Formats: sequence, structure tokens, C-alpha cells
Amino acid sequence: DIYCMNIKMLNNWAIEIESFDLKTASIKDAHKITNLLLSNMVVVFREQNLSPADEIKFCKMIGEVTPTEGERGKHLTVIDGILRVTGQKNQHGEEGLFGHTSALDWHANQASNPERKPLIWLYGVNATQGSVTSWINNIESYKNLPADIKEEIQDIEITLGYKKGSYSDSNFF
Repeated sequence: DIYCMNIKMLNNWAIEIESFDLKTASIKDAHKITNLLLSNMVVVFREQNLSPADEIKFCKMIGEVTPTEGERGKHLTVIDGILRVTGQKNQHGEEGLFGHTSALDWHANQASNPERKPLIWLYGVNATQGSVTSWINNIESYKNLPADIKEEIQDIEITLGYKKGSYSDSNFF
């Protein structure tokens, strides 16, 4: 039961829940974890051994899982709702989303998409030692800006997206 487990503060915006197996999580546990997610930008669970189906099962207890859609989903999907984010090639010789051979050192998750889901689930499978994922919460950053800076930047537009090996020039988001 999550109410009896040890919760360790990693810093002022992240916690680690120690010694909890997400495979055995109940709906009550999922609700508690949801509350922890609402008050912490990052919640870490170490040493999990989850199958993709286990991940989807747990995530569905928290909320809606975005289905894999479109052309990119054909070759990037592990199972519906989970995309491969890796430089490792699959059985068709294709890299996953981003296809990095080094650490993916950012994460904004479609910051300008008004239909995006509010939670990102990352699960490191292999070769994760030394990886870094930085979280960009532009809403919180903007709230904390002084009024004069908000006025100065009110008309600035940016492009967010992905282009392998470069910055995106797509205006999709």
C-alpha cells in the first residue's frame, strides 16, 4: 500500500517513491500517486520491471492514455499508447522517435498543443546510465515572470517540433 511506503524528496519539485512495485498498484494507490503528481513535477519509481502492457494498465488507472496515431505510429509503436524513443533499431532497421545515440536532454511534450495530455510517462529500458531528461514547464515559468517581461514578450512566437539531427522548422505545434 502506497500509504505505508517511503517517499523521499529529491529536490523542491521531484520526489522518489521507494520500494513500490507498480505492477501491484491498486486504484487507491493510483489516486494517491496522481495527487503526488499534481504537487510534484516529477515522481520517480526505480527498479521497476514492467511490460508495456503493465505500463498501459497503470497509466489508465491515472487517466486517459493517448493512442498512437498517424504514419509515425506504424514503426514507432511498442503497443498502442507507447512510442519507442531510442537510437536502437527495431526489426525493420528503423530508429525510434528522435533516434538519439546520446542522451535526450530535454522534454517539452508538445507544449503548444492545447489537446496534449498533462502527464508524460518515461520508462528507461536499457542503456539509460547517464541519460538526462530536463523538464520544461513553460506555464509555471511564464507565471513567475515580472509584468514588464510578460508585456515585452507577448507577441513573440516560437516553433516547437522535432526534426532528426536538427532543430525543427515544422509549424505543426
